[in-house]
Parts: sequence; C-alpha cells; structure tokens
Amino acid sequence: MCLITFAYKSHPEYSLILLANRDEFYARPSKSMHFWQDHPNVLAGKDLEQGGTWLGINQQGKFTAVTNYRDGLASKDNALSRGALTRDFLTSDQDPTGYLNQLLPKQDKFGDYNLLIGDQSGIYYQSNREGPIRALNPGIY
Repeated sequence: MCLITFAYKSHPEYSLILLANRDEFYARPSKSMHFWQDHPNVLAGKDLEQGGTWLGINQQGKFTAVTNYRDGLASKDNALSRGALTRDFLTSDQDPTGYLNQLLPKQDKFGDYNLLIGDQSGIYYQSNREGPIRALNPGIY
C-alpha cells in the first residue's frame, strides 16, 4: 500500500515535512530520484514503464505526490497511468487550482487515486473517489 504522511505549516522551521513510500510491483522498472533529462527542472523518481512519477518537486517550488486507491474491487480496464497526474503538473505552467480544475472532466479516465499538489500558494488534495478539490489547512495529515 502506498502511504503519504506530512506536516504542513506545523513546524517552526520547515513549512512542509513529507514522508512517503511507493509500494509497486517489484518487477515494474523505475529510477530513483534524479533530475530528469527531458525536464531538467524536475527532481523525482521515474516510472520507466509509463514515464510518470509518484512523488516529485521542481525548481519553481511545485511538488506533487499520488497514491492509488485500493478497495479490493477490480481495477479499471485501460485506465491512464496515475503517474501522469504528477508528471503533468510538475512540467506545466499551471498553478495547483488551475491544474486540478482542468483535470476534473477527465479524472475518471485514470486508475483510482489520491492526489496531493502544491506550491507557495498552498497545498491541495483531490481524489477521483472522493469528490471536490480541497485546499488543506495547516496540520498533520
């Protein structure tokens, strides 16, 4: 199971402390955190099968993380890779709310997900299982 926990504006010195794991099939090829050759401002691990990432930041101060949503039911056939959600935000010029709003009409084309994105303006959460975009308040999640 993929997990993310973070403290947002809850520490006197650090505005964000984030811990995450990637729980994927062992045989799925990936590359650990590095600056991407095709997008040199992105620092992230890379899924070598689909080209996305599960967690990353860029030099403009944007970050994003995604987890799957597992409920034991059959997965969607021909679903788009969730790693594209994070990749596309990190490589775009969009702010978090603009990105999430343009994602809403096509969110059901992806495997079920929990998406966390942010920049200096704030941190936002959206899931294609739970509905609306949420701006997150300072706290521990």
